[in-house]
This record gives sequence, C-alpha cells and structure tokens, in this order.
Amino acid sequence: MNKKMGVVVIFWVGMGTIFAQRQTVFEYPSTSAFSRPACSGACWQNRDFATATVNPNVYRVIGPDPNNPDLTLVEGYLWTRIALIADNPNFVYLPTCVNPNTNGQCIGTYQYPDAFYNPYTQTERFLGDAVNILATSIPFPQNPDTEDVTWTGTVRIESIRKSLPSNPSLIATVQSFYSWDPREFTTPVGQFGSGSDPCRAVRAYQTAWQSFDKYVTAYWDGSIERIVIPYINMWHKRECWPRGWQTKVTITNNSNDGQTRTYWFENHLWSGVHGHTPEQPACPGNATDPRCKDCNEGTLEVATTIPYQQSVELDAYRFHVVDDEAAENTVGVSHDDVAFIRLDTVVGGTGVTVRIFPNDHGTLQCPAGNCGPCGPAP
Repeated sequence: MNKKMGVVVIFWVGMGTIFAQRQTVFEYPSTSAFSRPACSGACWQNRDFATATVNPNVYRVIGPDPNNPDLTLVEGYLWTRIALIADNPNFVYLPTCVNPNTNGQCIGTYQYPDAFYNPYTQTERFLGDAVNILATSIPFPQNPDTEDVTWTGTVRIESIRKSLPSNPSLIATVQSFYSWDPREFTTPVGQFGSGSDPCRAVRAYQTAWQSFDKYVTAYWDGSIERIVIPYINMWHKRECWPRGWQTKVTITNNSNDGQTRTYWFENHLWSGVHGHTPEQPACPGNATDPRCKDCNEGTLEVATTIPYQQSVELDAYRFHVVDDEAAENTVGVSHDDVAFIRLDTVVGGTGVTVRIFPNDHGTLQCPAGNCGPCGPAP
C-alpha cells in the first residue's frame, strides 16, 4: 500500500515564525475520485478523497473596518470556502451545491457551504473539519452496470472575509490556516466483486475507505508554539463502520539541548461521539449499554515525559477510555478530530509521526444509524 510519511521536525528559528504550509488559499490540482465498473462488469471500483482544514488562529480585535466604522474586524474566528473545479467544465455534480445554475444544476464547479471555526484555545472543540467527496458532491453512478463517474480537477480551499453568525457587526478577516493535501487524503482503489450484487458500488466505496492507511503531515506553528495535526480519526464498533480506524502519534525527543522534555497532546474532538465503560462516569443518552451512550468531552489532553533521544507512542484516543478488540472492554467510538502538541520548552529537535490505519477487526456494538439500504460496512 502506498503511504506517504508525514514527519515534522522542529527547528526553532525565532518567535512568531510560521512555516510556509500555513496559507490563506490552497489549490490542489490533479485530484481525482471515481466510481466505475471493472473486471468486464463483474466487479466495481471506487476511489474517494477528503479535505481537512484546521484553524490555529487565536482571538484578537483588529479594530473598526476602515470602510465601515460600524463594523469591527477580528481575527481568530475563521470562515473557509471549498470548491471543486472540474477539468471537464460540463461535469454534473449532485444538485446540492450553493452555486447552482438557473436550472438548479451544479455543473463544472461545485461550491460547498462556507465552514466556520472558533478561535484556537486549548479547550476549544470546533477547530477543524473534513469533507468526503463521493456521495456528497460527486454522485454514485445511476446505472451501476455501465456508467463510469470519474472526476478530476482542482480542489480550492480559501479563507474568506465574512461576519460572525452570532454577531453580524463582527467581521472575521482573511487569515491563514492549515490544510491536509487531499491528494494524500485519498483512499486506495476499493474493489468489490459480483456483478449481480446491487450494493457492489457501495461495497467498493466501503472497501476503499476501510483500507485507508496513511501518515498525516504535521506542522510547526510558531505563532501559537504548537505542532498542528490537521486530521486524526478514531472509529470503532459504531456508526456504519464496525471495524473503523485508529490514530497513533509518535513523539521523539531529539531536543537540541539534550534534556528530558514534557509534551502535552491535545485532542480536539470536533465531530462524533463515544460511550464509556461501566467503570467510568456515565454519559447522557438513551442507550441501555453505557458503552454506547453519546459523549463528547470536547477536548482531551494527556501529558508525556520523554527522555532525550527516546520516543513515546500515544494512542490519540485510547488514553481516555479503554477501547480494544475484546468486546467486553471496548466502547463505541466515532470521532473525526484535529490535534495539537505543545512543549514545556520550545527548542529544536522534536520529531512527530502521525499514522491513521484500520483496526484489526470490529463487530458493530452500537446502533448503526442511517447507513442506507446496503447497511454498515462488512
């Protein structure tokens, strides 16, 4: 399986330094997804991709808008806009974009609803977002026997100036942010056989994502003195994906001063829920099994002390609750998150690797929810 190693090594070069990966606009050409028949019609193939963004900006009042003194410009709150720009200007998307033509169709360029993020703090939950492409904007084939839906083009993600939802007199300015390249956030080709199975396209889609195994690129942000991880995933035994994924983060202390270092790992759970084992505090919800009740603590944090030239591997979620493959010791988990790592002293030499990979197995423990007529992933 093709993987791209994402490693960040901090070389401290001065207060306020932000490496070039933080931008106000990202454009990713030559991105692609498809859903198509294969094997002379005997099987189906899918490949999907997703976008991931994260807001590292802290709140700051800039002052009155020079063009309208009744408005106040602020930083920290962030609006982003995602557009898919097809190489084929006549490509027909699902009719769910915010920029349809006069006939209500989304053709050529698909624009998603603008996304809003709160300013960064160590306890803020809503700092990131991720969007899958197939079945949200690019349709599955209407005739799965013959139709080939293939999209290639450019993904554009940009920060925009826009008023806050809660206060129209406050204007979030254009600010830089982080984005994980969707060409990396792309599944392998998922294939499912049996030309007579009406769910073969869905099963190929599920196979593609369930095979996702990638290293996530992390970044050093000197403005907040944090390592930024734009996407992590913890998913197990619930919500249509019984096997799901986990995320492991490895921190290596090669600090320039040769000292033992303490690191704090911040997991900001912007999406999803989990249960708690009976030994832990009860969660709200109607499920009779406490492991399936719905919780989201917002932000989870763990500290780890690492001697010089040694490494520690952190499970990005399981430090919080027990979640292993044994049915009696696991909880239902369905989280998409972003993460930050802060240091006790900012010196060069810290290395970080982040890997998202499938769980070994899993049996659906909690209610599946709306997984469509084909049901949960096998």
